[in-house]
Amino acid sequence: MEIYLDLVSPPCRAVYLFAEALKIPYAFKKVELSAGQQYTEEFGKLSVVRKVPVLKDGSFVLTESTAILQYLVQKCSVADHWFPAELQQRARVDEYLSWQHLNLRSHCSKVFLLRLMHRPLMGSEAPKDKLDATLEDMKQSLDLLEEKFLQDKPFIVGNKISVADLVAMVEMMQPLGVGVDPFQGRPKLTAWRDRVKKELGVKLVDQAHEALLDSSGLQQKMQNNTELHKLKPMFLKMCVEDAAAAVRIRSRTCDPVHRKKSHTEVPPAVLNPSPADSLTLLSACLAATRSASVSTKPASWSGSRASGSVRSNGA
Repeated sequence: MEIYLDLVSPPCRAVYLFAEALKIPYAFKKVELSAGQQYTEEFGKLSVVRKVPVLKDGSFVLTESTAILQYLVQKCSVADHWFPAELQQRARVDEYLSWQHLNLRSHCSKVFLLRLMHRPLMGSEAPKDKLDATLEDMKQSLDLLEEKFLQDKPFIVGNKISVADLVAMVEMMQPLGVGVDPFQGRPKLTAWRDRVKKELGVKLVDQAHEALLDSSGLQQKMQNNTELHKLKPMFLKMCVEDAAAAVRIRSRTCDPVHRKKSHTEVPPAVLNPSPADSLTLLSACLAATRSASVSTKPASWSGSRASGSVRSNGA
């Protein structure tokens, strides 16, 4: 069984941590997003989606991180608590996985992008109103994670860790790469994160996030990247969405007359944007961020390795 990964990607980290922590035998296939290996003819034959992670088990190819996690749970007969057989507990895991993609994942990704990309692309720091709106969206997702999903339980489903905790934790780590700490002032979520790390292995979790958290020289690499301008159209679209979010935030504190006026000044499609573009931009951004520091190499992915090692494999 082969799994194609780039550890700067949160979904890839979730699959990687799960396979490593449970010592699932697999061959690690490192796809260099920064080298554009997802766009090679060879990778295209593997997956027309051209995104990672990808699992290949014989002739069977599977994309999407949550689907891969569920496949590994059932194929490898792991402990039941990871994806419980009991109907209502499994439904809780499914509930979180269904919710997170357009909420916590999207909002943490937008914070990461806005802090990382605005100066290189726009020539200035992100405007305060845009950043505030993005942080507010993330705050609301964190509030829901804490109040609805975690509550007073040790883990999202109950007393034992599940794939829901793993997926949530890697997404919350993403803003740390740009100096924003989602755990600050949230002792309940901080204690939960520490429990998740302990269950997976603290050393393993820290190693998986090395590439993300090594922020030295990050902005300089962005400035020196001659290919960065290609991302500007997507980034501008995301900024429009953030401006619409700022309108929504301001309208919450206005009187009804002003609230109505604010909403009529912005098209409905902008007031209710899809977060899909920000997630697409995240993948492209992660590739562009590192391209200036990657030496020229053949357009093929690196060799495989067996599971179980905790040495760094981050790009």
